[in-house]
Amino acid sequence: MPEVLILGHKSELSLLSRAVTSGRVAHAYLFSGIGGIGKALTAKWLALVLNCEDRQSTGGSIEACGRCKPCTALLDGSSLNLIEIGPEKGYLKIEPIRELQRKLRFTVDSGWRVVVVIDADTMQKEPANAFLKTLEEPGRNTVIILVSSKPSLLLPTILSRCQRINFSPLRAATVEEILERSFHFSSGEAKSAAALSLGSVTRALRATVGDECIDTCAVLSAFLGHAPTDAPSILKAAEKLAKDEDLVWKLELLKSSVRDMIVEGVAPGELLPECASSVTLTSVTPLALPVALEFFKAVEGAQRDIQPPRNANKRLALENLILELSAPGWNIRQDNTA
Repeated sequence: MPEVLILGHKSELSLLSRAVTSGRVAHAYLFSGIGGIGKALTAKWLALVLNCEDRQSTGGSIEACGRCKPCTALLDGSSLNLIEIGPEKGYLKIEPIRELQRKLRFTVDSGWRVVVVIDADTMQKEPANAFLKTLEEPGRNTVIILVSSKPSLLLPTILSRCQRINFSPLRAATVEEILERSFHFSSGEAKSAAALSLGSVTRALRATVGDECIDTCAVLSAFLGHAPTDAPSILKAAEKLAKDEDLVWKLELLKSSVRDMIVEGVAPGELLPECASSVTLTSVTPLALPVALEFFKAVEGAQRDIQPPRNANKRLALENLILELSAPGWNIRQDNTA
C-alpha cells in the first residue's frame, strides 16, 4: 500500500499493534516528533488496521490488507471513519473544533472512527478548552490522535489526557529509501538530500540537490559570518533572513550544526549522527561545553519565538540571535571526504 508506506518507527508500530491486538487501544494519543517523519501517516495506518476486515501480523507489527471494503474506503478518502482537521493560516481555530464535535455526536455504523488533529499545538486557548471535553469522552469506538512537533505548547490538561508516543528522527538510510521508493529520486539525489534532511523526509524534499554543501555553507554563513562590531552587516542579514520562507528549516539546520560541534567536542569521531551534513562547523577559539550549549539554546529559542503561538518579530529575534552568535570566530568548512 504505497499510500501508507511507513519505513522506520518499528517500536512505535509494534506498540500500537499490541494495543490493537489486545483490545487496549487508548481513547487519545499524542504523536510527537519533528515534522516530516511519518506521524500523520502512522495515524492513517492505525485507522486502517483498526477497520480492516483481514489484517495480518508480520514481524511484530500488524498490517491492513488494503483490499477489503473499509480499507478501500479509507484509502480513497470516502470513509466517514477517518476525520482530519488542522490549522488554517497558522492556527487551529474554534470552528473546526465545533464542527468535529457535531460529527462526533453520531455513532459509527461499524468499525472504529479515528480523528487526526494535525499540528495540534497551534490550538489557541479557546479552541483548546473547547476540545478538552471531546478529548475526555470521544465516544464509543473513537480514537483521537494529536499530531505535534511542538508538544510543549499544548495545554497540560490536554497532555494529561493522551497516551504519548514519541517518534524519533529517521535514519539517513531510511530517508534515502523513502525518497527512492516514494518520490523516485536517483540514488545520488536521495543521498544528497538525506544528508540535509536532519531525519525528516519533508526537509529532504526541500533541500537543494546538487550543490547542497555550498548551500549549507551559505546558510551557516548568513547566521555566523559577522563580526560582533559590524552592526550594519548583522542588521542586513537579519532583515534578509526574516523574509526567507525557509527560515524555520534554516534555523533547524543551524541548530543541528551547532549540535554536531558539541557532540564532536565531547566524543570526537564517535557520536556524530547519521544525518549530519558534510559541512563541519568549528570555532576559531575553542568553546567550552556550557557556552556551546548556550548557543544551541539561543538558536532553539529564536526558532520557537518566531512561530505560533508566540509570533515574535522575526527581524528583532534574528538580530539578537546573530549578535549573540557573533562572539566567537566561526570556521565553516566543507568536508570533501564525507
